[in-house]
Amino acid sequence: MQIAIALDKGMAMLDKSGPDKIFNLIEISALRFVSSGVGPIITDSNALIVDGTYFRRDN
Repeated sequence: MQIAIALDKGMAMLDKSGPDKIFNLIEISALRFVSSGVGPIITDSNALIVDGTYFRRDN
């Protein structure tokens, strides 16, 4: 099973960490974080989730 978690600027940290925690508990083999662009992802509380520079865009 493949699951993608969308990351976007201004999102709540719980929108990333909640699904991440649950899907890791049930050992999903392909959990990916996706973004519509390249660059840092900053949450609504100004925390840096990840530097989106390293995201690969599949066409």
